[in-house]
Amino acid sequence: MSKDLLIKNVDLEIGNSQGNSGGWAWFNFTGPGMRLQVDNCIMEHTWWCWVGGPPADSRIFFTNDYFINLSGHSCRRNGGVTDFNSNYALHQDTLVVENCTHVNTQGSLYRFRHGYSVNKVIFNHNDFIDCAYNVFKSYGDQANMSVTNNIFVNCQLQAFGPSPFIDDIGFVDWDAGLVNVRDDSTFQANGASFYADRNLAYWDPSLSDIVSTLNADSVNGSTEWVSQMITMNSRTADMFADSTTYPLLTNGKWYNQLPDFADTDNLFTTQLAVLKAYAIAAVDTGYGTPMPSWRQPNNPEATNFVHADFPIPIDLSYTAADLKTAGLGGFPLGDLNWFPTEYEMWTVQKADEYAYIAGVLDGSITIPPVGIQTTQQEHPRTFRLQQNYPNPFNPSTTISYTVGAIRESPVQHVELSVYNILGQKVATLVDKKQSAGPHQIEWDASGLASGIYLYRLQVNEHEISKKMVLMK
Repeated sequence: MSKDLLIKNVDLEIGNSQGNSGGWAWFNFTGPGMRLQVDNCIMEHTWWCWVGGPPADSRIFFTNDYFINLSGHSCRRNGGVTDFNSNYALHQDTLVVENCTHVNTQGSLYRFRHGYSVNKVIFNHNDFIDCAYNVFKSYGDQANMSVTNNIFVNCQLQAFGPSPFIDDIGFVDWDAGLVNVRDDSTFQANGASFYADRNLAYWDPSLSDIVSTLNADSVNGSTEWVSQMITMNSRTADMFADSTTYPLLTNGKWYNQLPDFADTDNLFTTQLAVLKAYAIAAVDTGYGTPMPSWRQPNNPEATNFVHADFPIPIDLSYTAADLKTAGLGGFPLGDLNWFPTEYEMWTVQKADEYAYIAGVLDGSITIPPVGIQTTQQEHPRTFRLQQNYPNPFNPSTTISYTVGAIRESPVQHVELSVYNILGQKVATLVDKKQSAGPHQIEWDASGLASGIYLYRLQVNEHEISKKMVLMK
């Protein structure tokens, strides 16, 4: 029997670093076909994970959630969100994690065990800040997975080393990184597809000596500790680069700068030092103390009971212009709930964006289509493309632009075109020679659906593009 459950606008607490108050997992289900959505919730502490061992053909959606202090158990692996556990049914339908923020977490956040296939996995527009262990714990055979528009800052601090450190997930490669694929029979059977694009991964320089410290101290008798603070290992990178053998592995753009977040409290100062100390100590198999929580002084933890820090004491919005337009469709990277205006605009074109991601995964779209490129060439200053007005618009808008004189010629060939989010041309507004100087044209989009569109001005070999929103 299928089951549908929606959890919305609530504060969920399982326990805290002083004990277990809610069992191993919050959501436990029996029977196939479960559909679970957790939306706009604050979720703090876990004994093991929020959803453990879901039944066959489950569909799980985490949307607009704030995960904080996922800890509470003495085992460093615990304190996560999901665990697709091979003790249960071996096939799942869907996992979507969208516009969620994860802060100060202890264990494996999203765990994909060997041979445990999920038909579709989407991580889109999420923030991961100060996460001690793996964000995605994977043997490497999970296919049909997309990781797009996410921000990873100070994640996967714990190094990997030889047995007995290797845990029960059965890693073959210690240095898995954020993206991990492996060519085995399960991966091929599941479609051998993975799409990573428009993500940011950054590690504070103070974390660079974690591995050397472990090796110098011969923790667990080993000097073979290796870092997990990488986007992918060399084997995975080679597979992504081999488009002939692996045509459905797509690795797009990664950014490596720290966003100028509006307010991070002490997450990147004193709390980062606490997290680093935990990451070093917890690799010792004899260590058994949960990760310290990040709490406001006026709202401390009590045994097995927690009041959420609310209002949320951080603001992960940022002003860096390159990152605010770096995502697919020109949207900001990371959780868009920190950008309310952009979030509303994003929802208008959400279906098109997911259609684009699905197209990349199945090979019907090759990135990057011309309509959603966000990096541009330098252009002569005399060329200008103004933001359309009004924007958003319904159903018409005006586009203004300036044509400059080049090659000592006052007349240039000008093309002004409009594209949808999939990079398909939907209108040609200008395609002729025009004289140097200012021009404008009104576009009526009455016959098109609401969504994000991009308009591109091309003058000879020079081109400029901007985005606009049709909102009916």
